[in-house]
Formats: sequence, structure tokens, C-alpha cells
Amino acid sequence: SLPCKEKTVKLEDIDTDSDNMAKYKYLGQMPDFNAYLIYGLYFESFNYFLIDKTTGENIGSFGDFPALSPDKKLIVSIWYNIYDNVSEVAIYRTGKEDTNRDDIEIYDEEETVRFPVVCSYFFTKWLPLHGAYGYETDYFWGNDGYLYVRIQTAELSGQTLKDESRQYMQVKVLN
Repeated sequence: SLPCKEKTVKLEDIDTDSDNMAKYKYLGQMPDFNAYLIYGLYFESFNYFLIDKTTGENIGSFGDFPALSPDKKLIVSIWYNIYDNVSEVAIYRTGKEDTNRDDIEIYDEEETVRFPVVCSYFFTKWLPLHGAYGYETDYFWGNDGYLYVRIQTAELSGQTLKDESRQYMQVKVLN
């Protein structure tokens, strides 16, 4: 149970081998958004999402661990898509760049999207390396403003690698 100001949110695991399977893990808080960070594992997918600590509503869903930029303007999420055999990078806007904007929430049929996708990219030559639940060493923002991503080349996919054979890629994200 997640205690929120307006209600208590209950996320219940559904332990089955069917499409209804769902397991949740509390990962902590994201104080910049007054939110709880939750990992959801489903029958053939997973996501990370934020529950607002005031309203109890889901305010954002990400393909993998959401890494907040040092200036708090962007969130980056990086994962490997096993179905399309590509690495995916999604960059989301947080709305922190200008608090007077009207467009930080986008409405669609399903829900309000608090963190709209600015852009997404697909890569085939490298794979992000992840520990369980998005360790800070998987990808992170450096104090220099660059994003650092722990990777391996695609041709080494499926091989067991020693830690020293892993590399970090430095990425400059332009606003």
C-alpha cells in the first residue's frame, strides 16, 4: 500500500501464468515530482511508473528506470527491446523548464501524460547493460551534463562478460 494524501493506493500482485500476471516492487521516491517510483512486471512486459503522493494517480510511465537530468528538465529511459532487437532511448520533458507553460500535460484517451516524450531513438549496434531495477551505474547523468550509459556491442549479445569488458558511452543531449 502507498499512503497518499487523498487516498491509499493498493498495488496487488497477481501470480499467474496468464496475461493477467502483475508483480510490483516499490523502488523509492522521486522527491522532485512528489512521487513514489514503482517497478511493474507483467506477462510479457514491464515498466517503471510514478504515483503522485498527493492524489495517488499514476503521473508517468517509462520503458525503464527514469533518470532525471541535473537541471531537472529531462528524464531519460533506456532499454533493450527483445522483440525488435534494438536498443531504445526515450527522452521526456518534465515541465520544469518553465512553470508558466500550459502544455506540460497532454491528454489522450487513456490518461493524462505529465511527462511527454520529446524524442526517441533506436540503436542496433549496442545494448544497454542493466542490473535489476535500474541501478544508478546502468545509466546516469554526470555533473558535466552528459548522460553515461553502460553498454556492450551487439555482436557480444548473449555472452557472459567480465566487468572490465563493459564500456560506458557518453551522450550529449541537446535541449
